[in-house]
Amino acid sequence: MTAGNGVSRGARSRYIRHFVERRSYLLQRLTPDEFFAHARIELRYVENGGPLPDDDALARAAGMRMATWARLRGKLLALGLLRVEAGLLIDDDQDRSLATQERSSQRGRAGAAAKWGGLRSV
Repeated sequence: MTAGNGVSRGARSRYIRHFVERRSYLLQRLTPDEFFAHARIELRYVENGGPLPDDDALARAAGMRMATWARLRGKLLALGLLRVEAGLLIDDDQDRSLATQERSSQRGRAGAAAKWGGLRSV
């Protein structure tokens, strides 16, 4: 059974449970300033649509000085929340979320095209 938007209630429930568990995990291990800096990084990650360059701009996005960001970055890497590959900061959890959103969007566009016969010009 779907919840009105094509997402099953079970899938929505699993997502919410995962979201809450991840936030609880972070709140237990990070200070409030670190938690909100990580949240700002996650938002920038989603805005960017994927991995972020691991540089000074990322420290500014987190709202921290470079030295403070370096300490938090080390903590997030140690917790397994982030990884660095080829100079990019990668969040596997956010990558999965972005991929799910893209698949959902493609299904929605395909459904609309099937129902309405493609895009119409006005």
